[in-house]
Order: sequence, then C-alpha cells, then structure tokens
Amino acid sequence: NMRRSALLMAIVLAIGIVPVAGATSSLSIGTLSYDSTVIKDSSFTVTATVTASGVSGSTTVTATLQDNTGGAVTIQSAEQTKPCDSNTSSKTFTWTVTANTPGTYSGPLKVTASASDGGSATPVTGTTTLTIQDKPVLELTLAKNQTTVNTGDSVRLDYTIENMGGSGAADAEGVNISLSLPGGWSLTSGTSYYTPGTIAHGASKSGNWIVAADSPNSTNTLTATVTSTVPGGTITDTWVINKTTTGDLDHINVTPTLWDMSVGESKVFTAAGKTVSEVTVSGLTFTWYSSDTYVGTINSSTGNFTALRMGTAMVYATSNNISSRNTCPVTVNVNAATNNTAVSNGSAIGTSGNSTAIVSLTNTSVTGTINITELADPQNSTDAGGSVANLGSNDVLIMGVEMNVSSNITSALENDTNQTSWVQIRIDYNESRLGGVSEDTLYIYKFVSGTGWVKLTKGSPSYCLANGRNTTANYVWANVTHLCTFGLVSDQPGGSDSRNHGSGGGGGTYPPDMYATPTPTVTTTATPTTSPGTTAAATRTVAPVQTGEQSAAGAKSSAAEEKSAAKPKKKGLPGFAGVSAIAGLLAALYLVRRRM
Repeated sequence: NMRRSALLMAIVLAIGIVPVAGATSSLSIGTLSYDSTVIKDSSFTVTATVTASGVSGSTTVTATLQDNTGGAVTIQSAEQTKPCDSNTSSKTFTWTVTANTPGTYSGPLKVTASASDGGSATPVTGTTTLTIQDKPVLELTLAKNQTTVNTGDSVRLDYTIENMGGSGAADAEGVNISLSLPGGWSLTSGTSYYTPGTIAHGASKSGNWIVAADSPNSTNTLTATVTSTVPGGTITDTWVINKTTTGDLDHINVTPTLWDMSVGESKVFTAAGKTVSEVTVSGLTFTWYSSDTYVGTINSSTGNFTALRMGTAMVYATSNNISSRNTCPVTVNVNAATNNTAVSNGSAIGTSGNSTAIVSLTNTSVTGTINITELADPQNSTDAGGSVANLGSNDVLIMGVEMNVSSNITSALENDTNQTSWVQIRIDYNESRLGGVSEDTLYIYKFVSGTGWVKLTKGSPSYCLANGRNTTANYVWANVTHLCTFGLVSDQPGGSDSRNHGSGGGGGTYPPDMYATPTPTVTTTATPTTSPGTTAAATRTVAPVQTGEQSAAGAKSSAAEEKSAAKPKKKGLPGFAGVSAIAGLLAALYLVRRRM
C-alpha cells in the first residue's frame, strides 16, 4: 500500500508542474506588399508578415489571402499555415496571384490570421490600388521592293512591329526581331538581329535589311521572327520572292505606241514581256528610257513620261537585255501650249513654242481671236489624220502649226479682194538639229483636205500672198488668207507621192536631233506695211525676208537690217563698189602727202 501511495503522490506532483491549457497568443498582420500595375493573364506575388506575441511554448499560425476585386484576380493557395514559437514570433507569407480582368481596383486584397492556441488578428486590407492592364498585342508587317529577282539583284526587306493592344494596354517589352535567309542569299546591309526593346501602346518600330540574291532558287522564302518578354511568345512571317523566268522572253510590248501631249503634261507607259507566241512573261522588272531628254524625261522605274519642250521623243523599255526599241517603237509628240490672242484694230500676234502668227487686216475695225498651236507631228494632226499625200519620197515634214481664227476674221480675209489683208505664219527652226537637211529647201506647206500637203509660194496657191525664209535668223514664213494646219517641210527634189512618212506612228518624219537646244520664239523687228497709208497696230511683227519670191504689196519690210543684225555675213571678195571706195581713199591720201 505504501508503495502504491508513493506512486500516486509522484503522479500528482508531476501533473502539478505542467502549464495549464487555455493561454492564447496575440497576432498582428503587417502591410500587404504587391505590384500596383500588372498585366492581364500575368502572375504577381503578395506578401504579408504575421507576428505572434505571448506564445507559450509553440502554436500554428494560419494566414488567408482574400480577393476583394470580385473575381478580377485568382489566388493560388489562399490559406497557408506556419509554425510559430516564442523564439520565432514573426512569419512572412507569400501568395501567387493571377490577374484576370483589366481594370483599376481599390483595396483589392485582404489578409486574415489565426493561431492554433486560439489567438487571432485584426484583418488587414491592401491600401495600394491595383491596376490590371490589357495585354499588348504585337503585329508584324513585312514589305519588299521586288517580288521577283535575277541572280545578283539586291532586295530591300522592310518590317514594322506595332503594339495593337486595346485601350490602356501595356507596353510591349523585350522585343527582338531576327532574319533567316535561305541558301543562295546573303545579308549586305544591317545585322540579322535587331532589338527594338520597348514598344508603347499604339506605337510601332520599323527597320529593314538589304539582302542579295547570290544564287536564288525558283521560289525563295525569307523569314522574320519576333520575340518579346511582354507579352511573350513568338511571331513569324515570311517574304516569298521568286526568281524571274526569262528563258521564254522574246520581245517587249509598250502601250500606248503613239501619244500626243502638251508641254508640262505627264503620261505613264506600261510594258509587257512576251514570248514568241505572245504569251505574257510574268515577274519582269522594266527599265525605261527617253530618246530625247530635252523633249521629255521618263522615270526609269515607273514609266512616267514628263513633257518638257515641244518635239518628238521615242520611249522604250528594257528587261534582261531585251529592248522594245526596235520591236515596238513608241512615239511621244509633245506640242507647245496653245496660245489664244485677241485681235484689236485688225492686228494681233500669237506665239506658241517657236512659231508665230501675225494678223494684219486692212479693215481695222475687225476684232476677234486667233489661236495657234505648235505641233511636233503635223502629219498626225486632226486635219491631216496621218496623211502624207502630195509629199515626195525625199521630203521631210519637220514640224508644224495648227492655226484657227474666229469667223469674222475669216470673212475679213476672204472679202479683201485687194489682197492687202493676211495672216503671216512664221516657223522658227534650230539649224544645228536639221540632221543634214539644207536650209535652202525649207518651205511652209498647208494641208488641204482632199488634196494633201500643198507647198506655199507667192501666188501658188492664190491665197499665198508672199513667202520666204531667213537662213540667218533661222525661220520660214508665208502670208496667207486661208488657215488650217501648216507644216515646215524640207522640199527635196525627186521622189514621188508614194513616200512613207511614218503614218500611224509619227516616227521617221523628223530629222534626228531636231530639238536638242531651245531657239528664240520671236524676233522683234520693224512692223511691215499692210497698204499705203495703213500700218499694223502690233509692235512685235516679224518682218518677212525676200529670197527669190517677192512679197505682195504691203509685205515689204526691213528684213535686210534684221538679217545683218542677226549674225555677220560671210566673208568674200569686195565688189565693184568696194574696190572704187578703196581706190578713192588711196588717191586722197596721195594728194595730202604731196601738199605736205
């Protein structure tokens, strides 16, 4: 019994020194820490520290993160536990949160805490406003300056990376782009790897590479790859470039093959490569040329021709050593601007390009208008319609003038039975570009419907009152009473009416290099007399020069002075008058010396 009593006493004493259950700890939660701005579908972390005080022995702390956004975020492992004792009273909890819905949220998260010994804490809500941005959306756009290549060609490859995210989207970050080339290609400019870096919402970044087709295949795929840290992922796009197939190219057609235009206008020509059987060859690149850049220039890439001066130019295209020049000749006729001039007191002067029309009417009360247009190709004018009738095979139709007057002026010319009223047609030419044509063969011709081209000389036909040429000042003129289309023609002896002057194409009717340099449009001289006691009112009248064919009454002028002033006469032996003058001078000197 004694032993039993002693044992019971020991148990009681042992129980007496164990702490009494029911003592609880006190918990406190620190400030929540998290990023204020995050991107949709990305994850971010939330941290908070829970401190337990008054822990007797050990206890277990449970911390829970709660969503206050209404589902805009998803919390992974919201409830977490950590042991705590008197030696380690503070514990840091970390949660991973995924952003779901773009927007701005105040007090978005809350932490609660409790301890296994019954301790608790006041919940703490995050004070930092949380902004969830929409994801950036990257878009890659590619371009190239050639769709087909030949061996050795260089190609420019352009790229643009744009951030196309919605309103308020985040910046794209860590953006890179790289180029991958197939075999037979090499990079000649730039580096194969670019780092655009950050691209703001709504912004873009661009660049390019220059690559060489050293030995291209029939089809070539060049690849661009974009990577980024935000939004992440990879974008891939390609340029597809084919090698030009030229084995079947036989000739090049250009359209249109004939074009009339005025100075200052433009026209785009088009080309097509053809096989022998007229099948179109695709993938060709054309280079364009103008035969006379004084008359007009052409953009070598686009085929856009710009008219600069009156004249005729040939346009042709080339590709792979094939030219349209011989197989498809294209003629561009550039006409000078039309001049409209009012007739006052029976007189007027109108100028178009290097051609002039002078109106001189006896009836000074006549008014009206004249219009003159200098033509590069009078053969294909509206009146002539391509006709070369009445021209000899050796004749050269160089240029022309289209002349029209109002009906009252026409009547005044027709009703003047004394033939003292006329319109002078004057055409200036460039001697250095006549291409071997003699100036002494130049005449003005008039196109007559049903007859063809008629040479104008005094009295033949009857409406030509006078004509002539000035080979010093370089112009040809005729005074006429009937108006239409006129041409400057080199009247060569021999030949027949069957001569082909390039009908339909306008080619072959102009001497080579006719329009290389500009010429004066008007030579100012004395005003010609129209009839006794009557003078023309205009002060810039160009006086006709008589060369074999005399002018009609009233058409005489001071042409000799003009010719002398224009350029010096050719040297030669002195005539009788010159010899007499020299002899007289010597005799006078002899008498003076004797008296001395």
